[in-house]
Amino acid sequence: MSTVGLALSALGVDLGPESELPPNAAYADRSGNGRFAWINDAVLEAVGAAWNSPPESNGSWAGRPELEPLKREARGVLDALALTEPWGWVDPTNSLTLPFWRELFPDLQVLVCVRHPLELARALDADGAASAAEALELWRSYYGVVDALGERYVVTDLSGYAEDGQAELERIAQELHLSPSPTDVRHALGTFEDLTGSGARAEEELPAEVGRLYARLLEASARDNRGPHGSIAEQKLEIAHLRRELERSKGRVDDLRAQVEANAGWQRERDELLANLGEQLLERDEELRRAWEENEWRRSIESSLREENYSLRDENEWLREQESEARRQLDSMQRTRLWQLGTGYWSLKARVSHRLRRAR
Repeated sequence: MSTVGLALSALGVDLGPESELPPNAAYADRSGNGRFAWINDAVLEAVGAAWNSPPESNGSWAGRPELEPLKREARGVLDALALTEPWGWVDPTNSLTLPFWRELFPDLQVLVCVRHPLELARALDADGAASAAEALELWRSYYGVVDALGERYVVTDLSGYAEDGQAELERIAQELHLSPSPTDVRHALGTFEDLTGSGARAEEELPAEVGRLYARLLEASARDNRGPHGSIAEQKLEIAHLRRELERSKGRVDDLRAQVEANAGWQRERDELLANLGEQLLERDEELRRAWEENEWRRSIESSLREENYSLRDENEWLREQESEARRQLDSMQRTRLWQLGTGYWSLKARVSHRLRRAR
């Protein structure tokens, strides 16, 4: 039997004889009577689902014709075991097949045993049955059953048994209309001695939907605990709430720290950018200064060349005047008698010289 099954049996719930187990003894770990566990597996298989692949959550599949033989078999199991009130069975897959069982037993009351989502995730991940993300989604599917239960369910937080397990068992017995003796309660409490968690902390991060559902279940457990022992449950709920608030505050602090670091990084980048711009401005100033000096030098050269050009133009003008005056004087000389005689003389001399050279 499971821990919860042993506790319920000790409190007075008829789970049937332990000898009534299916051929596969593995069901003995799931319930005091494995026949119900076998029917759960058959129902899931009939609708194309499994323990790690839940069927549609709206329960519309419960009316399928192929489930009628299983409904008849379930009624037969109940008759064969001759269970007496109060009776029941323990199997985690009840959460998935609840629509099937509620058609058979409309007044069915459910005990919801809450485990921290990360405990299940780590256990399935360690066994290689599912990844942590898949396990958290399975946790949400299994515990989402409370949405369809109305008021006919009782929530118990398994992590609270280490604090005041006897008070919690007495509350469960009252909610389920059981009348155990103090000895029965102590015997039931002994079944939880070996119940240990995985060390999951309430402040660890959970997916949003899983976190909200877990908070609702804790709140329901605390609400059901109102009474002589309600203060402990309320304190647990308040602690869980404060832890979630602390986690959100840590998240905001981390966000602010990241923003401060980002701003500091941006400040450093801005300072580096300003320094680079300053260096570029200094380089540009130096380039402008050299360009201005070069321009001044060119302007000086241009001015000198312009002055030289003016001087050359004046000199050319003077030479043209001298040339014109020389031509006038030459023309005047060519019109004289002496120039004409000289011209004839030089022409005669040239002819004589030419003949003498030829005679030689």
